[in-house]
Amino acid sequence: MSSTYPSAVLCNVVVDPSVPVETLLHATMDVLAERESFVPHSWTFLAEAIATSIDQAERPGMPPRDAVIQFGEAAFAGGFAIDGKADDGITVKPPSGDRRAVVMGDLKEGWWLFERFWIEAKTTDAECVQSVACLCQMVRKLAQQVPLVGAEVRRQSDSYLGPIPPHADPDLVMACVQTDDIARDYADPDAYWESWDVVQYLGQGLALVSRGEEIADETEFKERVMNAAFTMGRAAQPGLTKYYLAEPSADEAEMLKAFPRYLRQVGYDLASKTLEFTAFVPEDDRLSPADLFGILAFQSSGTATGGAVDKVVVTFPSRAMAEREAAPLRDMGDVAVQYLQPDGSWVALTV
Repeated sequence: MSSTYPSAVLCNVVVDPSVPVETLLHATMDVLAERESFVPHSWTFLAEAIATSIDQAERPGMPPRDAVIQFGEAAFAGGFAIDGKADDGITVKPPSGDRRAVVMGDLKEGWWLFERFWIEAKTTDAECVQSVACLCQMVRKLAQQVPLVGAEVRRQSDSYLGPIPPHADPDLVMACVQTDDIARDYADPDAYWESWDVVQYLGQGLALVSRGEEIADETEFKERVMNAAFTMGRAAQPGLTKYYLAEPSADEAEMLKAFPRYLRQVGYDLASKTLEFTAFVPEDDRLSPADLFGILAFQSSGTATGGAVDKVVVTFPSRAMAEREAAPLRDMGDVAVQYLQPDGSWVALTV
């Protein structure tokens, strides 16, 4: 597989607002000190940079360990930034009403730490993996020193492949999740936890989950995530998994072609704008991404002759098969599932 990379890897961490600024400063400095690639350039009080300019506010090197004593806590009220010579560095914003970070789709209030590594075309596989590993390690190190409210490490990309199960966005490499949320939003919570490579319980009902940290290629990462997402989507409570149709990259389109197709189109009713399929899925397999993305394409673009598709009907040869495959179809909206009885009549599958 040819190497394609995300445009960037970014990290958001929200730390409990009760953490003293001195504790947070030292934790941040400790993280950077252990980062082999980090060469300190300057540090800045954000309030001072806003009032004057970044150049005027910069102080060389790393902050001294007694910076809070030297300058007073008031100087840190607007947050601070520590920058490196390789265009990396951490920005820390204070816990206030207008400084809430969006982490895992929710607003979290607390000390907000943000860092992003841009991935260039000349980047190597090893450098891409190192960027991901560096940010994931930062989250783990911070979790050892300060109580987290939320955290995420994401790969920025121009495209994505669904589905999007609850608490598992497709671009996430790492996330800090509430165990109670998983218990609430998944009929089978074990399927969620088992879909990640690493699960680290932090206490206080929080866990760090991560996946694909060793993967550089973006298409390979999407395939890894997509397969797990279908497993999680089937295990989630009805209606919580989202299915969107996005334009795949050339590599992603080739990857999707490799999946089998079990749906067979049997008819289209123009009056009701209904498209009908039959499906026979082997016991050791499931409806494939190619099947489900095919339905999404029909729902979005209509039939080859231009007919709109308002409803899709999928008929299975048995109730057991219909029940096994119903979850993703129902979450796609306006998809009816039915099955054949021994006498040849069909019955709609109800919840």
